[in-house]
Parts: sequence; C-alpha cells; structure tokens
Amino acid sequence: MGSGRLLGGVCFALAALLTLNTALGPNAAGVIEYHLGETLLNQTRGLELASLIIVAPLAVAAGLLAWRGHGGAPLLAVGPGVYTVYMYIQYIGGQDYLRDPGNAQRFFPLHLAILVTGGAAAVLGWNLTTPAALPAMSRRAARTWAGVLIGLAAFLVLFMYPPSLADAFRETPTRTEYLDDPAMFWMIAMLDLGFAAPLSATAGVGMLRGREWAHRLLYAIVGWYALTGLAVASMAITMRLRDDPVSTVANMSVMVTFGCVFAVLASVLYAPLLGLRLPRAHRPGAHLPHAGGA
Repeated sequence: MGSGRLLGGVCFALAALLTLNTALGPNAAGVIEYHLGETLLNQTRGLELASLIIVAPLAVAAGLLAWRGHGGAPLLAVGPGVYTVYMYIQYIGGQDYLRDPGNAQRFFPLHLAILVTGGAAAVLGWNLTTPAALPAMSRRAARTWAGVLIGLAAFLVLFMYPPSLADAFRETPTRTEYLDDPAMFWMIAMLDLGFAAPLSATAGVGMLRGREWAHRLLYAIVGWYALTGLAVASMAITMRLRDDPVSTVANMSVMVTFGCVFAVLASVLYAPLLGLRLPRAHRPGAHLPHAGGA
C-alpha cells in the first residue's frame, strides 16, 4: 500500500507539473519563450495541448488507481512516464539557445523536474508490476503483438528515417525538417533509432519466446507509442490550423491516422489489465510463461 501511495503521489505531481508547464507556455500565458523556429514552436503548442488534455489526465487516473491499490495501475503509469522522459529530453536538449530568441533556459528547473518525475513514474511503475497483474494472453495474441512491435522497429529503421538521414548526410541538406533545427532533428533521430526501435525489436523477440519481461515491456511501449502518436497528431493539427508553411493536409491525415490507430491498439491491450471488458484477442487461454531472463 505504501508503494502504491508513493506511485500515486508521483503521478499526481507529474500531472500538476505538465499542467503548469502548459499554462506557462505559448498556448496560455506565454511566459515561457522557447528557442525554436516557427514550425517547431507550432509543434510544441500541439504537444503541450496533448500533454494537458491526454497525458496529465491519464497520469491522474493512474495515480488514483495506484492510491486504491489496483494491480494494473503501475503499468498504466509507465506510459505517461516514458512519454514525458522522451519529450522533455527534447525540450531541454533540442533548442538552439544561441540562434533563436527566448528565455526557456530560465525554466530549466521546471523542465528538469518534469523529466525526473516522469522517469520516477516509469521506474516505479515498472518495478511495482508483478507477473500476477499481467492478464493471460494466448499464444496467437502474443505472436500478433510481437509482429506489431517488430513491425514498428522495421518501419523506423527501414522506411521512416533513411530519406531524412540521406539528406542530412549531404554536404548541403535541403529538407526543411533538418534546416529548421538540426539539433532537434538529431535529438529525435537518436531517441527513435537508439532507443525506440531497439526496444521494440527486443520486446517483439521476447514476446515470441514467451518472456515475462517482454510482456511487461509490451505495455510500456504500446502506451508510449499511443501517447506519442496522439501528441504528433495534435502537432500536425495545430500546424495546419496555424497555416504553418510545411504543413499539408496529407501529412496531417497520416499523423492523425497514426495516432488513432495506436490509441485503439493501446485500448485493446490495456482493457484486460484494468479489468474492463475483455477483447477477443485476450480471452482466457494459455498464459505466457513468466520466465525471467532472456
């Protein structure tokens, strides 16, 4: 119970800090002025709206469930925690502090507090999850989820990044996404190719081999992708509404579709964990072996 209350308090703190950051940012008071070009600033507006409307309430829900001792609360908290770490590393390290005007460096303590609190939610949630809390999953469902995870890794490595990297490797890059802010481009590429893709592939292989840690990692990755996908959709919509020069209807449609698909996948995966109506893919059947180790 004490650990659950600690996790609940961390989740409540994370929601409060995300709300405070949005209130101080460009969508509201405008006190925080980020060192970003117009396109990245529009993306930040969309990101902060998603953090306020989706991520903060989810953190509160995870906190309430943890406070009540619900077995699914720890894994529910991991998604917002990982999302926050992923995004706020970019907040802190991706800005061009000397080129673009702004005052975001003065809010480094706030952004660091959000980063640390998100990390604490992710670590606590992971450590407090027990094998008994994981719903039974059929072999077929496990193979399906493994395919989703490995497919995600392949998409990032083989399709999403090669064109952008090929352009960035040129002596004179031409893509707007790179020219607007090279530091942010490399920051996101590092996180996606250095962490997201390898973790997804590792979890997929672990699911095929029936590893308990992979079953847990599945929830963390799908929750993270769902929140990130919805945030990216919010960015695309915000850019379109603000007539951003690099925004197109086609790109916005792709991003919104991506976000909705992962939101549905996360809902299907998390429903049994939270004791909601059991989707067909998760009907009681053969359990994954809860073997530790690779």
